[in-house]
Amino acid sequence: MPRNLMYQDGASQRNIRFLYYQDGASLRVITEGYYQDGANLRQWWPPEFVFLSNQTANASRILPDPANAQAQMGVYADGFFKRSINGGANTNLFQWLLAGGTASNYDVRLTAVSGTTPSGPALATWFNLASNQVWTIVKAGGSVGTVSFTGTLEIRDAATLAILATSTITFNADVSI
Repeated sequence: MPRNLMYQDGASQRNIRFLYYQDGASLRVITEGYYQDGANLRQWWPPEFVFLSNQTANASRILPDPANAQAQMGVYADGFFKRSINGGANTNLFQWLLAGGTASNYDVRLTAVSGTTPSGPALATWFNLASNQVWTIVKAGGSVGTVSFTGTLEIRDAATLAILATSTITFNADVSI
């Protein structure tokens, strides 16, 4: 199944979002398209779209609060990219998988650019998105300081191994006076 169906518009490439056909005097939208691949019938329309954007998670605590400062972000199997600050509820930042796609068709990898290695899935290793992949940075409470990490997040097609989306994510966990 193609992941991006595009056309050239001058110097720009644009995504095709709808296909139409003429039915007598009516113009109708094509909602599904399939092709035969050996014994398999595979869907080619609508294409699945994978999306990433640069994100930052900033967590802070002020002494004498003894609690840890914790910044957490991850790519979730429900199709959303989420963030949690200081152990609070997850916030959906954006939908990474659009058009009713299947998360298990994709893998994710976080590669270090700088900073302290976060807890969570190993860096620079591909993990399937059938399950949530979540990274966390913690600055222990009780002493002043900052722990930071910046990394490159990538999503690829699990079958073709083609990288479909890339972004930068940054974690900051700070304890101050």
